[in-house]
Amino acid sequence: MQGDLSTSKLMQNIRSAVIILILTAFPIYGLAQNGSSAIVGSFAPPSWQTVDDPEVESKKDVLNLETEDGRQIVYELKPKGQGNRNWRKRHWIYVAEDVSKSAVRVRNSYLTREGELCLKEPKWADWDKSRTELVFVYFCGERATDGRGYLAVVWMAKQGTTLYRVSEEWRGAPYEFGNESTYFWDREELTNLIAIIGSSELN
Repeated sequence: MQGDLSTSKLMQNIRSAVIILILTAFPIYGLAQNGSSAIVGSFAPPSWQTVDDPEVESKKDVLNLETEDGRQIVYELKPKGQGNRNWRKRHWIYVAEDVSKSAVRVRNSYLTREGELCLKEPKWADWDKSRTELVFVYFCGERATDGRGYLAVVWMAKQGTTLYRVSEEWRGAPYEFGNESTYFWDREELTNLIAIIGSSELN
C-alpha cells in the first residue's frame, strides 16, 4: 500500500520536521485513566488549539467501552461549529487495554482498513521512534464513504498491553497525491501537525 514517497518534496519536508521537532516540548495536556493508578503521558493537543483549555475552542465527546477484550476510552475533539457531518478537522485520543498486537501490527491493520475505503491509491509514510512507538501520515485523495479528500496523522505507542493513540484527521476537497495544486491543505500546516502529533509521549 505504501507509495514511493522518497522523491516528494512534501515528504522530505515532513521527515526533516519530524526529526527536528519531535524531540522538542510542545504544549500538551495529559489524560488519566479512570480507576488506573498508572500512566499516562503527555498527549498532543489539536492543531487549532491556541489556549491551555481544549474545551474553550473545541467540542469534546468521551466514549468509555467495557468489552471482553478490555477497556477502551476515546476522547474526540472537533473545532466548535463543526459537527458529525460537516467536520473538517477532528482530533482523537484513544486508550485500549489488553491489546495483544504490537504497535506496528495495529498500524498495519489501520492502513488496511483505511485503504479499503479509499477510491484512489492511498499513500503513507512512517517514522518509527522505537520498537513500541511510531508516527505515520496517511493520504487518501477520495474516500468512498463521503467523496472527500482525507488525511490523518497518527502517533501510536504501547506500554505493556495498553495501546495509546493520538491522531488528527482532516477532510476537504478530493485531491491527486503529488499534485499540490489540488491539495486542500497547506504544506507548512501539515508539517506542523506532524510535529505536534509526534510530540506525544508516555511518562
